[in-house]
Amino acid sequence: MSWLKLILLLASWTAATAPAAHASAAWLAQTSAQAPRASQDPATQQAVRLAIDGRYEEASKAFRRLLRRDSQNPLLDYYLGLCYAKMRQYERALSHLRQSVEEEAPFPQAYYWLAETYLRLEEPEKARQAVDDGLAEFPRNEDLLILRSRLSRLPG
Repeated sequence: MSWLKLILLLASWTAATAPAAHASAAWLAQTSAQAPRASQDPATQQAVRLAIDGRYEEASKAFRRLLRRDSQNPLLDYYLGLCYAKMRQYERALSHLRQSVEEEAPFPQAYYWLAETYLRLEEPEKARQAVDDGLAEFPRNEDLLILRSRLSRLPG
């Protein structure tokens, strides 16, 4: 599978699973620079396909194996965190999404899903901080701007 096809599959998966996190042209441009060494790996491509198919448990196992080989990869931490979030295992998701952001994830979706996970854990202040941090890196990201607007209407 080519790098572009992988990006398009991931974009369609993100768009289908997060109404506010749609796959914009800007997102595709930003993700074209994401850890190409990881996304060209056949094992990574297979794990992404499992996640796209909604087979999050299998995908999470595959991403855990991949992270044992490459523990400093923000893209893999993001994918694993997203799988956990989709399985409603928010504490586990939080760990990997935070790691992805701390590893300076070169894509705004890590910040978006970190904030969404904090919201699901009823921690709106931390969600706001994740959005602010994401917007500091990606000031024009539409998904983060929409989420910031949504957060501004919450108490606290």
